[in-house]
Amino acid sequence: MHKEKLQGSLGRFFQKLSVDKPVIRNNYFIQINGDEKADEVDVEELAWAQSSLGDEDAYENGAARLAKPEETKVENIRLRSERQTLRRLPRSGAIVFTIRTYLTPVTELAKEKGVPERLASALRSWPEDVGEYKGKKRGDWWGSLLRYLDECDSSRE
Repeated sequence: MHKEKLQGSLGRFFQKLSVDKPVIRNNYFIQINGDEKADEVDVEELAWAQSSLGDEDAYENGAARLAKPEETKVENIRLRSERQTLRRLPRSGAIVFTIRTYLTPVTELAKEKGVPERLASALRSWPEDVGEYKGKKRGDWWGSLLRYLDECDSSRE
């Protein structure tokens, strides 16, 4: 029953999507990249976050199949921000879904005044379900990142 309700709701949403009112959504999460290898084509893992999510073919219903690393290096932690849009094209009426990905090393973000404390505060404010959705328990980046942000913040005083 739930699936049918969702399909009907989505169908109505897409029917009502007008050319002059695109739907825009922004989101962010923490992505862990592996150590850079010279022969890798997608070093920043823009296409698929292999280091954070595991093998794409083994990814099931949002559940990564990764072994926990000893400790995540802060140099491998990125803030991944996405701008997603749904737009109806004027002539064909087709709907286009776009994603623009921005990937920023947290070591670069932490150089900005006030950013380490704001980012740490945002991460700590995640309710349990949000933390689960955003991969808080995938690997050991959580503790590494918060310690790093706290150290950056306290070193500016």
